[in-house]
Amino acid sequence: MSRSPLSSEVEPPSEGGFIHLWSKLLERLALATVRRPIFFIVVALATFFPTAYLASKLTLKSSFIDLLSPDDAEVKDLNLVLEKTGGLGFSTIAIEASDRPRAEKFAVSLAERLEKLPGVKFVQARLDVEFLEDRQLYYLSAKELEDLTAEVKAAIDYRVQEEAGLIIDEDAAKAPDPLERIKKEGEKKGLGLSPFLVGNDGKYLYVLLGLGGSVGDLDATTQVQAEVERTTKEAANELAPGMEVLFTGPIVNRRDDAKFLGEDLSRAGILGFVGVVVIVLVATRKRRPMLLLSLPLALGLTWTFAFAYLTVHHLNAVSGFLVSILSGLGIEYGIHLYKRYTEERRRGRDPEESTLRMLRSTGGALLAACLVNAAVFAVVAVAGFRGFMEFGLIASVGMLMTMGATLLLFPALNFLIDRRWPVFAGERQRIAPLMLPAWLRYGLLATVPLLAAFSAHALYTGKVRFHTDWRELGSDTPTSRLDAYVIKTLNQSVTTVLLYLDEPGQTKVVREAIEAVRAKREEQGKPFNVVRMVGVDDIIPQEQREKAAVLEKLRVQLERVKVSKLKEDEKPLFERAKKMASQRPFSLDDVPRSIKQRFLTADGKGTMGVITTEGVFEESSRLVDWSNQVSELRAELASRKVAGALASENAIAGRIFRIITESGGRILGATFLVVFIVLLFEFRKFFHALAVLASVAFGMLFVAGGMGAFGIELNFMNAAVLPIIVGVSLDNAIHIFHRYVEEGPASIPLVLRRTGSAALLSSSTNLAGFAALLVARHGGLRSVAELSILGIAATVFTTTAIFPIALDLVGRLRGQVRGDEAPVSSRGTMDRPRPPG
Repeated sequence: MSRSPLSSEVEPPSEGGFIHLWSKLLERLALATVRRPIFFIVVALATFFPTAYLASKLTLKSSFIDLLSPDDAEVKDLNLVLEKTGGLGFSTIAIEASDRPRAEKFAVSLAERLEKLPGVKFVQARLDVEFLEDRQLYYLSAKELEDLTAEVKAAIDYRVQEEAGLIIDEDAAKAPDPLERIKKEGEKKGLGLSPFLVGNDGKYLYVLLGLGGSVGDLDATTQVQAEVERTTKEAANELAPGMEVLFTGPIVNRRDDAKFLGEDLSRAGILGFVGVVVIVLVATRKRRPMLLLSLPLALGLTWTFAFAYLTVHHLNAVSGFLVSILSGLGIEYGIHLYKRYTEERRRGRDPEESTLRMLRSTGGALLAACLVNAAVFAVVAVAGFRGFMEFGLIASVGMLMTMGATLLLFPALNFLIDRRWPVFAGERQRIAPLMLPAWLRYGLLATVPLLAAFSAHALYTGKVRFHTDWRELGSDTPTSRLDAYVIKTLNQSVTTVLLYLDEPGQTKVVREAIEAVRAKREEQGKPFNVVRMVGVDDIIPQEQREKAAVLEKLRVQLERVKVSKLKEDEKPLFERAKKMASQRPFSLDDVPRSIKQRFLTADGKGTMGVITTEGVFEESSRLVDWSNQVSELRAELASRKVAGALASENAIAGRIFRIITESGGRILGATFLVVFIVLLFEFRKFFHALAVLASVAFGMLFVAGGMGAFGIELNFMNAAVLPIIVGVSLDNAIHIFHRYVEEGPASIPLVLRRTGSAALLSSSTNLAGFAALLVARHGGLRSVAELSILGIAATVFTTTAIFPIALDLVGRLRGQVRGDEAPVSSRGTMDRPRPPG
């Protein structure tokens, strides 16, 4: 069996296992290090600066759109719509409306200035609803117009007869007022539009903008948005001094969210790195480890993120916190090497032999643990979800690179420093075993079934839940709070579902498809959130020539009315009716831009449509269902030969939640399977591999109980932490079991003192890396920190405390351990140093 990283003796590695595969290579590395330490340091420095430059060019994409593959139907549709609209990202300006006329006047003037800005696709400040109101009768069918004209003629005839005294039966039903009839029919077919968009509390008037780009392409929209804000503030100072003007909307929210996320990650990365170094400094009570551990870690991180830039080119909302994670995971390699080196030096060995023994034994064990962790992240990388794939790829390679950087720089730097300032001087020291009293050992073991039952109950009763309000996972910013207020006061999001159609005249077919999907879902007892669809065909009525002929008849009838005979309150209605009946047929070119702009494409080919939905999608379950609705509608449109695209960012978010929900269990199960296979290959015994894995599995079960107890919920960001917790805890279990097998059943007190202390220090550094995320203003990052702290605490308890105590109990039951006697190594040389050489 291979040697433990903290073993006091170095013997030839046994056949099999990772250590045997790497021992010869590591021995050669050790010999080269002690012969040419300067060479290794120069190589490290030579690679640091160019990779640091590449890493500095890495960008952060915080949009959830970047978590999906470009080949997904939702993303392809969105990209097609962006292409057809020339890029379309929504932004909102909130104008104080305490003085409504003043606010309306400013909004109109502001729109004129904003429309001239490059990159502004449209500005909706005031809709020219008068154009549609004057032509409302064209939106009636030809038959409805014929019926209306007949009724107006009958009503006018009745009034004429009544004035002439020709009405004999005064009890007969009075004919309806013709002017009121025209007004009501027009309103019935109107589009329900108002000139200005104002919240239901009347506090703000809203101006909507479409900017080039999208929430997934912040680089293209941030500069345009900045120019919009500058122009708006200048206009406010000039035209409406003292008026409050605020900015929000998807583009502003994503911009600010990306800014806060970047700042949070930078702050957490620095705090995590400093926290890890401080923990090591306090634990070792020496300044030397701070330098020896931090420099290789920094080198490994620059290599990792240079690789990320060359392959992925960016970080996403899931992989963005890898700096903190890799700081905790990567530094443990140096911790184990330093612990082993100081142990060898305390035994009186010189720096050359201590370096050789450190790398030949501990280096091999660390490579085994590194490969296990890399394999865990590789499972995430093949999850089929782009956000996890990028995260897993960078993390898996990052584990290998931080290990490589540690092996390259730590031995050489440590050797040079120790030759100048020896790490240990004085008499050899004996390390006392950690003797736990029986009541503590059995008391800790007794908590296992209790915690397992509690955790199983939490899972069974549904206390472990997926977070429902995805909006809370972003940064808490003034713009996000304003956006929530806008949604509440309008009872809808300012974004809508955009529909691109290759051919005009398909609005009727789309509506039929919508109703078909509605009927199917109603039969299944499922909700359908589409309220209505408005397309360019709704703006331009059909059969206008036929309708114009009927309207001419209506106008002739209205000419019979003598204005002098009308009451004062009837005269405005009469003038309005005459104007509506006098309208001529019109085309899309005649429609004001404020009405038609959202239905036009950038290249003039095809048309756009707008689908509105009821309410807003705050809960992830509603987002998932909405994603299903969009998929069903897309399939229905395809079956009706309607070529086009549906663009809904809410549907994309729902798609992400659905993928995580469906694949999360598979990823965790695959992680355990891969880990078990690696353990089986390493230990070559089924029950040994199972014992190590069981210590981790119990820890993960306790994590579920902790989530139920503390109200920690899963979400699309912290779900990626679960495989990480498995990998981190597995390191501890591997090191402890390696040492236990090597030193014998009676060695648990020594294992706890030596390997257990190193495992606790390593886990503390991991904890520091994650805990740094608690300072984040980003809700998703804080949730990562909370779940990570809980996970590491639970698994450290099972792998570093319960696991060795359970191994000790097995030895006692087999009669291999008697009472609480001081442990002795199975070789009998545990604490007796051999002469150097």
